[in-house]
Amino acid sequence: MTLAGYGAFWVVWLLVSIPTIVHLAGRKTETRNLTIFWGVLAVLFPPLGLLFVLALLLKNDIATR
Repeated sequence: MTLAGYGAFWVVWLLVSIPTIVHLAGRKTETRNLTIFWGVLAVLFPPLGLLFVLALLLKNDIATR
């Protein structure tokens, strides 16, 4: 894999994962801003980011008031 290919993967990964975390943090947690902060830090390392997204997907939605 060339450096340009790795850079393209990185950009696509960030463009997909950050909006996913923002959406899931709003639906699944009551501490949305804190979850987004830790999620953005986690996606800087793709394996950790993938685990973070999977954990949010498996978490139950919060009850609406």
